[in-house]
Amino acid sequence: MILFVAALIAWRQAKEAQRLREEQARPFVIVDFHAWSTIIELTITNIGATLARNVAFEFSEPLVTTHDEGPGRGTPMDLNIFKHGIPSLPPRKEIRLFFDQFPARIQAGLPMTYEVRLTYADSAGKRYDEAQVLDLNMYIGTGGITRYGLHEVHNLLKTIAEQVKKWTDWGGGVRIVTSSDIDERNAELDFMHRTDAGDTSGESVDDSSTTP
Repeated sequence: MILFVAALIAWRQAKEAQRLREEQARPFVIVDFHAWSTIIELTITNIGATLARNVAFEFSEPLVTTHDEGPGRGTPMDLNIFKHGIPSLPPRKEIRLFFDQFPARIQAGLPMTYEVRLTYADSAGKRYDEAQVLDLNMYIGTGGITRYGLHEVHNLLKTIAEQVKKWTDWGGGVRIVTSSDIDERNAELDFMHRTDAGDTSGESVDDSSTTP
């Protein structure tokens, strides 16, 4: 009996270790909303350790946005990525898609929650079928996050360069001075002060004239 229990425990431990190895080695595709400032992005990421093949999406209802009526845009469901899926998604690969904007989406009364079913396979052909929930409601009231890109950084550097060009010695700008510069200015100020006070002791006196 003791041997049977020990064998059963060992078998369970081996199965658990095998399950953990499979979980660590499998692909894991997630779909999520990412909100920053007033922009809403849709992200598709393989957070797993191996390649995901033939990734397909099935939404509970078609994705719609406030920009669907724009010229040449169409709905998100018209994108090839949702119509035909993703043939292969490498590990740690992320795909970002512009989705919509706050608060226009709220004002338009468009859905804030979607359910999506993902199906994909690993390199060995094992299929995965998983359901996920996309929820925009959790971002309401959290405030915006400003993310600066290369365009904003370029404009900031350009502004700094233009300001540097305006710097002059007496124009209210910035100048680096040495100790010699300070001594020279102090001597000039001292001379000006003595001149204003009528002190000419430092000047040469012409005493060539004599009293008869």
